[in-house]
Amino acid sequence: MQVSGNSGAAQAMQQVARAAETMNQINQMALDKTMDLNGKMIGMNAEQKVGAQKTENIADFLA
Repeated sequence: MQVSGNSGAAQAMQQVARAAETMNQINQMALDKTMDLNGKMIGMNAEQKVGAQKTENIADFLA
């Protein structure tokens, strides 16, 4: 009976380890997606600044 109990504990520990690894993978994927999104946001912000600068230059030219 005790061997069976130890076996159950070992299986439980393996399940906990697998669950922790799965959580690590999910967290890494979320981090990757967040970094990707941040990069896109930075790119969009830069495009907006360039667009605003072009508009300002055209306005100066027409003034």
